[in-house]
Amino acid sequence: MRILLTGTTGCTGSYLLKQLAIDHDVYALARQPERLTAFRGFLDFQVIKGDLETLIDNYQELLKTFDYCVHPATAWGGPQTFRINVQQTQALFASLSPTHCRGIHYFSTASLMDEKHQFQTASLRQGTDYIRSKACMHEHLSQRGSIPLHIYYPTLILGGDELHPKTPTHQFLPQLHHHLSWVRWMHIHAYFHWIHAADIAQIIGYRIAKQLPAESLVLGNPAISVTELQQELLSFYQRKPPPLRLDLEKCLPLLLPLLSGQMSPWDRFSLNHRNIRYVAVHAKTYGLMPFAERITQLL
Repeated sequence: MRILLTGTTGCTGSYLLKQLAIDHDVYALARQPERLTAFRGFLDFQVIKGDLETLIDNYQELLKTFDYCVHPATAWGGPQTFRINVQQTQALFASLSPTHCRGIHYFSTASLMDEKHQFQTASLRQGTDYIRSKACMHEHLSQRGSIPLHIYYPTLILGGDELHPKTPTHQFLPQLHHHLSWVRWMHIHAYFHWIHAADIAQIIGYRIAKQLPAESLVLGNPAISVTELQQELLSFYQRKPPPLRLDLEKCLPLLLPLLSGQMSPWDRFSLNHRNIRYVAVHAKTYGLMPFAERITQLL
């Protein structure tokens, strides 16, 4: 299969490159191809130097030849967010051949979804630039084109090592034990999902290899509560659990006014929806061996 892969120098994109280039003819879009040099020693792939605008303006004929487009590239904020995440993404999909391309694998974010996997319209009004851009694209993609569209809504993504760039959250992991000494005394009802970028790559690789039908899927390991994470970390660092905990649920009415200047509308919305648990897809869903199921595996 000939596959166009964007975002190859990011965390998820680099794991996808490593996964897909083993069995497919991958064309990797990269503004800085030198960041892919380490992969040259064991992978065979083509590089398209540039960004989405370069690709769309200069490679129209090549774009018609791809069997699949895998598109994790994104702008996380700033003045280019809507241009990259919405306008250029739409232009990219429109440039693919509706008769030749077998599927588009597009990455959105689970932040758009409620517990029933329904679109949260608040993301259009209260979201950050990144969230609102993904929400706008979600609205656009609701009018499906002729190319099968696989939409992925990843939860919190962890991943990174010497070969792959680390996500911001993954970079924070080594600092967890410094904060555990005071966080362990606090309690709040909240759940979250996370997934390792290597497992995302496994899933997309499997779905392409098996030519599975297009779906909209939330990607994440089973939900874990904040309390469960605290217990996991205390056990890992061999710390004793505290004899009692401060219940932050009761303190929130007092804390929120104090934090109002530091919280965005999306922060407030997320705080009020902190118990969302999805029916999420992960490596074991497809009978694959997960790269990571527990956060302490990454410490």
